Amino acid sequence: MKKSQQFQDAFDRYQHLVKTLGIDHEITKQVWMVVWEYAPKEFHDLAHEIAIEMDWMPEATGNLDDGTVMYSLADIAAKHGRTIQQAEQDLRDMLAARADAGLINSGVVTDQNLIHRKQ
Repeated sequence: MKKSQQFQDAFDRYQHLVKTLGIDHEITKQVWMVVWEYAPKEFHDLAHEIAIEMDWMPEATGNLDDGTVMYSLADIAAKHGRTIQQAEQDLRDMLAARADAGLINSGVVTDQNLIHRKQ
C-alpha cells in the first residue's frame, strides 16, 4: 500500500491523540477524518472489508456508475439502533466537522438518481 506523507503524518498524529486525548475526543475524531481523506484506496477497501466482517454495515442497497458501493442511511441507522433523525444529525455533525477540518464534503451522495439500486 503506497502511503502519502500527508496520510502518514495524519495517521501518526491520530495515534498520538488516541493515546493522549482518547478515541472519543472531538479533536481525535476530526484528525481521523483527515486520515481518511488522505488514506490510499487500499486502506479504504480494507476498512470496508473489516466493517462487513464485523457486521457493522447493513446490506448495500446499490452502487454508483464507478462501482462505489452505496448504503441507505436509514439502514445504517437501524443497524446501529438509531433513529433516522439521529443518523441524519450524526451525518450533519460529521459534515460540519469535515468542513471545520478544511475538507471537502463531496463524498455524500444525496441525488438518488445517481444510485443504481439493487432490485
